[in-house]
Amino acid sequence: MVLPTQLTFPNRAAAAAPLIDTPAAIRQPAGQSHPAPGTASLSSLAAFSYQNQLTELSLSAHKTDLVYRKDNSLLLKATSRFDVTLKAQNTQLDLVVTADRLGLTQADFDALGGKPIEIRFSFSEMNAQIEFHSETRVVKKTRTVQEILQDLTEALTDIFSRRGDKSIAVLMDEEAFGVLTGDPKIAGLLDEVFALIEVINHLKLEEGQRDLYAILLSGKGKPYIDHQESTTANIESHTESVSLTILPPAEPLPAGEAPLPEPQESKEESL
Repeated sequence: MVLPTQLTFPNRAAAAAPLIDTPAAIRQPAGQSHPAPGTASLSSLAAFSYQNQLTELSLSAHKTDLVYRKDNSLLLKATSRFDVTLKAQNTQLDLVVTADRLGLTQADFDALGGKPIEIRFSFSEMNAQIEFHSETRVVKKTRTVQEILQDLTEALTDIFSRRGDKSIAVLMDEEAFGVLTGDPKIAGLLDEVFALIEVINHLKLEEGQRDLYAILLSGKGKPYIDHQESTTANIESHTESVSLTILPPAEPLPAGEAPLPEPQESKEESL
């Protein structure tokens, strides 16, 4: 028969010291002695906090206004554009230190009733860049093929409605010639029209002089005013804030009271 035997060995390993301590007695790392009875200590840096906030905002607006003449031709085209970019950056640093770090004693905190000393300051910087651009020009518009052919058709209809022998001449400016000859189909149609006009010019139906007619075809459209303006604004803001809190010295422990002993871990082994 085997009897179970249980042995208990105390664990002498000390617990690791915390990185950030609160205003209370601090356990010392292994190999160091505890504070003497009736005293307490704090770590040099109790806590710190760092925050960085970045905010960006972009806004764009676009507008176009058109003004027409009585014949529905374009007179004015006005375009405006507005772009705004806002960027704000806020940085916050909070530090909490103990009095012994700065060499302060309890007497330095008596004026505040023993409360922590708080020091806060901040500074901000803002940069604004605004640009405005404006441009106005006169745009020379070219008439379409349909508009030029409509003028030619109306002129020939009016001439053919009149009696008598006729001699017709067709004159075109550079713009009209470029528009009408740019399309091969339109150019072929014009050749047929000019051939018909040539035949009419050689017909002699009545005695007397011929009536002379000239058809002027213009490819120049009515010009219009093009006005463009743009506004661009870039605004950047940067703010930094620092808060420093100095904790007063920890109150001494009552006489005869020692800091709490470190907990010991027990290790059980079974044989």
